[in-house]
Amino acid sequence: MMVFLDVNGIELESTDEDIIDLGLGIASGKYDDKHILEWIIVCNNKY
Repeated sequence: MMVFLDVNGIELESTDEDIIDLGLGIASGKYDDKHILEWIIVCNNKY
């Protein structure tokens, strides 16, 4: 996902811990697509 965002010019500002939490949350089913979209919007430094 991070490569896709980078290729499309979307830069995120997040900590390593945030990225790890997101990855583990996705893998465990804790986070759905709405949460992932909200996370991207919050971490996008253009907004």
